[in-house]
Amino acid sequence: MAEAGRVLNGRYRLVDKLGTGGMGEVWRARDTDLGRDVALKLFSPPADIAAEERAELLGRFRREARAAAALDSRHIVTVHDHGTCLDDGTDDETPYLVMELVEGRSLEQVLRDEGRVPVRQALDWAEQICHALDIAHRAGVEHRDIKPANVLVRADGTAVVLDFGIAKFQEAVESESKLTRTGHMPLGSVLYMAPERFRMEPSDGRADLYALGCVLYELLIGRPPYVGPAAGVMYNHLNDTPLRPSRARTELSVHVDQLVLDLMAKDADDRPADAAQVATRLAGIREGLDGDAAKPDTPPPAPDPDPKPDPASKPDPKSSSSRPSPVSPVSPV
Repeated sequence: MAEAGRVLNGRYRLVDKLGTGGMGEVWRARDTDLGRDVALKLFSPPADIAAEERAELLGRFRREARAAAALDSRHIVTVHDHGTCLDDGTDDETPYLVMELVEGRSLEQVLRDEGRVPVRQALDWAEQICHALDIAHRAGVEHRDIKPANVLVRADGTAVVLDFGIAKFQEAVESESKLTRTGHMPLGSVLYMAPERFRMEPSDGRADLYALGCVLYELLIGRPPYVGPAAGVMYNHLNDTPLRPSRARTELSVHVDQLVLDLMAKDADDRPADAAQVATRLAGIREGLDGDAAKPDTPPPAPDPDPKPDPASKPDPKSSSSRPSPVSPVSPV
């Protein structure tokens, strides 16, 4: 589609290709006006759509780009600009999106390199993703493609979510293409897709929460809740309750199990109401872990020396008050 050195609209010089997908390419580019490096995503709408449909898609792209640019959070990649350029060799306009360049690894890379992550770290990243989702959902923006590849982690551990609004545009493109019109599976990442999305039903932010549950499961266990051929995974999402994470990682508590199962409820009405509620639950579980971790480090105080018993006050061994009190079990976090 493009090559290094090309300058888009007299401003953005393509430097290095960072990735390629079904919808286009992502480049490291140089903003020659402001003198900074940016990430630039070039989209490639299918060639089999009519001119009127292409114009409608470009209008949708602009609307989604503006909505994404209005989201302000340290956990959301900033959208700087958007535009179109003429495709090489044609008169077609190619849309592009200019974003903050985040240096770091995706959660997909973290999982590939390290496998499952420490419990506290998994909960912390999930909570940060919730903060991003809360900002977006309150602005009326659904992500629709939450997955490990769309979450970057900076060197300081901050999680940043990519591609808000992009999945919706991609779905619109696919809906105009021959592939989807002939009954192709809905666009998205099958491993993390909510049941209502498979059924092509209207969805809201709770579909993102379902995907977050899948991501949290993978961070904790090292693999998604359902794996295998796409058709089988789709069946699992629609019909099967995932195994409790503690079955694969015994250190996990009932609270972690229940949160994952709540997020992955088949019916959206059975999931948590919003991302803020999930963030609160994650913070509570994480704080409980911190409290439990501190307990072994604090030795119990030394007992006071026993005074010599006063024979007159010696308790009756048959008295119930002299029996040892039962020890209350510590509730798992």
